[in-house]
Amino acid sequence: MSKGYNCEDLLKLIETKRREMIMIANKTGMTSPQTIQTSIELDGLLNLHRRFTEKAVIMNKAN
Repeated sequence: MSKGYNCEDLLKLIETKRREMIMIANKTGMTSPQTIQTSIELDGLLNLHRRFTEKAVIMNKAN
């Protein structure tokens, strides 16, 4: 993921990945390899967003 992404970009990517995961789960099942892989990718985006917002909070407190 490029460092050029901002919080809004990440939220859009998260929503897109979430919808993709739901669509795949509906077609292949909740425990299919495709659903699990998409869930892992979504987790990565969510973790990146969490780190991004935590860093923003720390920077705001420093100012």
